[in-house]
Amino acid sequence: MNQYKKIFSLGIAILFCCNNIFAQATTRKGKMYFYWGYNRAAFAKSTLRMKGADYDITLHKAIATDRQTEFTLQNYFAPQNITIPQTNFKIGYYVKNNLSVNIGVDHMKYVMQQNQILSVSGTISQEGNYRGIYNKTPVQMTKDFLQFEHTNGLNYINVEIEKYFTLKNFAKHFTLQATAAAGIGALMPRTDATFLNYQRNDKNHFAGAGITINPGLYLQYRNFFYRSMLKAGFMYMPDILLHKNGIEGRAAQNILVAQMANTLGYNINLHGRKFKVKQSENTIKNLP
Repeated sequence: MNQYKKIFSLGIAILFCCNNIFAQATTRKGKMYFYWGYNRAAFAKSTLRMKGADYDITLHKAIATDRQTEFTLQNYFAPQNITIPQTNFKIGYYVKNNLSVNIGVDHMKYVMQQNQILSVSGTISQEGNYRGIYNKTPVQMTKDFLQFEHTNGLNYINVEIEKYFTLKNFAKHFTLQATAAAGIGALMPRTDATFLNYQRNDKNHFAGAGITINPGLYLQYRNFFYRSMLKAGFMYMPDILLHKNGIEGRAAQNILVAQMANTLGYNINLHGRKFKVKQSENTIKNLP
């Protein structure tokens, strides 16, 4: 009987020690964090409605891609170029050890494929080669007809709530977790649209809103972490600027997007070292 008691006591002690190690590896409540990284994005075919003073047309099932910047040290790490690639930036706060809220920007690029042939519906009354009535008429997207890009930023400014699920603890300071997040935010694209002979607009503009879901993997070492995530969402943009100020013209577009991002980040202890030392001293004083 005494032997079983000893085994039981040893088991409890081991469990208590493991729990302490786990707590040290995953204690994040009250900390802040930030991360920075890069993404690639894919877009479903999209319908684009364009309306101005002398045109009202719809382009059906347009194909688009992202445009990631070629990797060089200059393109990615020079201070003046750091925001040019497709990037993800977030700053957040751990409400619990396994729950956080964050705010940040996903900077993507949307490029409608040039020279594709699309079905076009509607009317163009402007004088020129494209004047006429269109009834799902095939039209090639040449540069003299339409060049449409959100390349200075399909910018998704979003707030997320994120949950963490521990998969495995490695040694003392490594923790591997799965993450699940949901977010909502505003879309502020800087659209490069050249349509017929109109001058393009080149300003950031609040064009709509989006919602996203975001599963991923999170690997932490001490306060440093790496995360890989897949983000899928719906973007509703009813008010896209097309032309230079003073010229009538707006576009509307809904986009389904999938995004793969890899980021590096850091957890910040808001209480600092003194708090930890004082907490340890109080623990020692309270020991029997």
